[in-house]
Amino acid sequence: MTNADRKKRGGLWLRVAVASVAVLGIGGAITTAAWTNQVNYQKSVSAGIHLQGWDGSRWTSGPITFWDTSGVLPNESFTNVVTLRNNSAAPAVVTKASVVNDQLGGEAAFDIALLQGGDEVSQVKIPANGQVELKLRFTANDALAPGSAGKILVTFTGVRA
Repeated sequence: MTNADRKKRGGLWLRVAVASVAVLGIGGAITTAAWTNQVNYQKSVSAGIHLQGWDGSRWTSGPITFWDTSGVLPNESFTNVVTLRNNSAAPAVVTKASVVNDQLGGEAAFDIALLQGGDEVSQVKIPANGQVELKLRFTANDALAPGSAGKILVTFTGVRA
């Protein structure tokens, strides 16, 4: 084999190697892009829920304002009805209601029970794009100073069903 033949053969191997790297690199990039799209798709499927409450005049995603607490004493209980809406495509479960305004002592000022049909429940299911009316029972704790006055602001915690 002559020197010229060896150079031709070496050049051929070099071209084959470069072509292989190019094919593998492009194939790897396509595969990575496909995997990334799949991950993004999975992420969009597991989107969260969007709870809203009726505050008497409009739907709100923020805290719902209830009545003035003037004259409420520790260990007194009272109820109020609230309508919640699940504004998402997945069913939701409401697991908690919390008092969020600090002027009344925040969560420490009241125990809140979720009631449905007069019975205390640990969770309330709301269908996708549906709504439910439930009753809240507030029981004032010792953290609520006698004579405290202010509006009760309540938020709700929920998860996908």
